[in-house]
Amino acid sequence: ALKRSGIPRQFFYLSSKVWNDAVKDGRADVRASVEKSLADIGTDYFDLFHIHWPVKNSFVEAFKELEDLVTEGKIKSLGISNFDVNEYEELVASGISVAPAVNQFEVSPLMYRPELVNYFQSKGVAVAASKTLNRAANLDRPAIAELAKKYS
Repeated sequence: ALKRSGIPRQFFYLSSKVWNDAVKDGRADVRASVEKSLADIGTDYFDLFHIHWPVKNSFVEAFKELEDLVTEGKIKSLGISNFDVNEYEELVASGISVAPAVNQFEVSPLMYRPELVNYFQSKGVAVAASKTLNRAANLDRPAIAELAKKYS
Protein backbone atom coordinates (compact mmCIF):
# COMPACT_ATOMS: atom_id res chain seq x y z
CA ALA A 1 0.00 0.00 0.00
CA LEU A 2 2.87 2.38 0.75
CA LYS A 3 4.47 1.79 -2.61
CA ARG A 4 1.18 1.90 -4.52
CA SER A 5 0.22 5.18 -2.88
CA GLY A 6 2.98 7.01 -4.74
CA ILE A 7 3.55 9.13 -1.63
CA PRO A 8 7.23 9.44 -0.70
CA ARG A 9 8.28 7.45 2.38
CA GLN A 10 9.21 10.55 4.38
CA PHE A 11 5.53 11.54 4.50
CA PHE A 12 4.63 8.40 6.45
CA TYR A 13 5.29 7.83 10.14
CA LEU A 14 5.77 4.11 10.61
CA SER A 15 5.66 2.45 13.99
CA SER A 16 5.81 -1.19 14.98
CA LYS A 17 6.59 -3.47 17.92
CA VAL A 18 8.82 -6.40 18.68
CA TRP A 19 6.67 -9.21 20.01
CA ASN A 20 7.16 -10.96 23.36
CA ASP A 21 8.55 -14.20 21.90
CA ALA A 22 11.41 -12.39 20.18
CA VAL A 23 12.14 -10.37 23.34
CA LYS A 24 12.27 -13.58 25.37
CA ASP A 25 14.42 -15.37 22.81
CA GLY A 26 17.16 -12.75 22.83
CA ARG A 27 18.90 -10.07 20.87
CA ALA A 28 19.30 -12.05 17.64
CA ASP A 29 15.56 -12.68 17.50
CA VAL A 30 14.81 -9.03 18.28
CA ARG A 31 17.02 -8.00 15.35
CA ALA A 32 15.45 -10.63 13.10
CA SER A 33 11.98 -9.37 14.01
CA VAL A 34 12.87 -5.79 13.08
CA GLU A 35 14.59 -6.85 9.86
CA LYS A 36 11.58 -8.96 8.85
CA SER A 37 9.20 -6.07 9.55
CA LEU A 38 11.36 -3.73 7.46
CA ALA A 39 11.38 -6.22 4.58
CA ASP A 40 7.65 -6.95 4.85
CA ILE A 41 6.76 -3.27 4.71
CA GLY A 42 9.41 -2.45 2.14
CA THR A 43 11.13 0.37 3.98
CA ASP A 44 14.64 1.12 5.19
CA TYR A 45 13.63 2.41 8.63
CA PHE A 46 10.92 2.74 11.23
CA ASP A 47 10.15 6.08 12.79
CA LEU A 48 9.29 4.40 16.09
CA PHE A 49 9.76 0.86 17.33
CA HIS A 50 8.38 -0.43 20.65
CA ILE A 51 9.06 -3.35 22.93
CA HIS A 52 5.54 -4.74 23.22
CA TRP A 53 5.84 -5.98 26.79
CA PRO A 54 8.52 -5.86 29.50
CA VAL A 55 9.30 -9.58 29.41
CA LYS A 56 11.03 -10.35 32.71
CA ASN A 57 14.81 -10.90 32.49
CA SER A 58 14.76 -10.08 28.78
CA PHE A 59 13.50 -6.56 28.09
CA VAL A 60 16.75 -4.75 28.87
CA GLU A 61 18.76 -6.74 26.34
CA ALA A 62 15.97 -6.39 23.80
CA PHE A 63 16.01 -2.62 24.25
CA LYS A 64 19.79 -2.55 23.85
CA GLU A 65 19.48 -4.42 20.56
CA LEU A 66 16.95 -1.83 19.42
CA GLU A 67 19.47 0.86 20.41
CA ASP A 68 21.98 -0.77 18.06
CA LEU A 69 19.38 -0.59 15.29
CA VAL A 70 18.94 3.12 16.06
CA THR A 71 22.70 3.58 15.64
CA GLU A 72 22.46 1.78 12.29
CA GLY A 73 19.65 4.10 11.14
CA LYS A 74 17.03 1.35 10.90
CA ILE A 75 14.98 2.89 13.72
CA LYS A 76 14.62 6.62 14.46
CA SER A 77 13.17 6.47 17.98
CA LEU A 78 12.32 3.84 20.57
CA GLY A 79 9.21 3.15 22.55
CA ILE A 80 8.12 0.86 25.31
CA SER A 81 4.69 -0.60 25.93
CA ASN A 82 3.02 -1.66 29.14
CA PHE A 83 6.00 -0.68 31.31
CA ASP A 84 5.33 0.31 34.89
CA VAL A 85 7.54 2.58 37.00
CA ASN A 86 9.78 -0.22 38.30
CA GLU A 87 10.38 -1.68 34.85
CA TYR A 88 11.17 1.75 33.42
CA GLU A 89 13.59 2.46 36.25
CA GLU A 90 15.29 -0.91 35.75
CA LEU A 91 15.67 -0.09 32.07
CA VAL A 92 17.17 3.35 32.75
CA ALA A 93 19.48 1.97 35.47
CA SER A 94 20.89 -0.54 32.97
CA GLY A 95 22.71 2.30 31.22
CA ILE A 96 20.66 2.73 28.07
CA SER A 97 21.88 5.33 25.59
CA VAL A 98 18.55 6.10 23.88
CA ALA A 99 15.71 7.27 26.08
CA PRO A 100 12.28 5.86 25.27
CA ALA A 101 10.21 8.49 23.49
CA VAL A 102 6.87 6.94 24.41
CA ASN A 103 5.24 4.37 26.67
CA GLN A 104 2.02 2.89 25.33
CA PHE A 105 -0.29 1.41 27.94
CA GLU A 106 -3.99 1.13 28.66
CA VAL A 107 -5.63 4.44 29.43
CA SER A 108 -9.35 4.85 29.03
CA PRO A 109 -12.38 6.46 30.59
CA LEU A 110 -12.76 3.25 32.59
CA MET A 111 -9.07 2.76 33.41
CA TYR A 112 -7.58 6.18 33.96
CA ARG A 113 -4.22 6.06 35.74
CA PRO A 114 -3.15 9.65 36.41
CA GLU A 115 -0.20 8.68 38.63
CA LEU A 116 1.33 6.55 35.88
CA VAL A 117 0.58 9.13 33.19
CA ASN A 118 2.10 11.90 35.30
CA TYR A 119 5.18 9.84 36.17
CA PHE A 120 6.09 9.13 32.55
CA GLN A 121 5.34 12.66 31.44
CA SER A 122 7.62 13.96 34.21
CA LYS A 123 10.40 11.81 32.76
CA GLY A 124 9.88 13.23 29.27
CA VAL A 125 8.25 10.02 28.02
CA ALA A 126 5.06 10.63 26.05
CA VAL A 127 2.08 8.46 26.91
CA ALA A 128 0.20 6.76 24.09
CA ALA A 129 -3.11 5.28 25.18
CA SER A 130 -4.05 1.79 24.14
CA LYS A 131 -7.46 0.15 24.51
CA THR A 132 -8.95 3.61 24.82
CA LEU A 133 -12.47 2.26 24.41
CA ASN A 134 -11.72 -1.16 25.90
CA ARG A 135 -11.73 -2.87 22.50
CA ALA A 136 -15.18 -1.42 21.79
CA ALA A 137 -16.68 -3.30 24.75
CA ASN A 138 -17.97 -0.11 26.32
CA LEU A 139 -19.41 1.77 23.38
CA ASP A 140 -22.89 1.45 24.84
CA ARG A 141 -21.99 3.23 28.09
CA PRO A 142 -24.01 6.44 28.30
CA ALA A 143 -21.06 8.85 28.62
CA ILE A 144 -19.23 7.26 25.68
CA ALA A 145 -22.37 7.06 23.55
CA GLU A 146 -23.13 10.71 24.32
CA LEU A 147 -19.66 11.84 23.22
CA ALA A 148 -19.84 9.69 20.10
CA LYS A 149 -23.16 11.26 19.15
CA LYS A 150 -21.94 14.78 19.96
CA TYR A 151 -18.83 14.44 17.76
CA SER A 152 -20.39 12.19 15.12
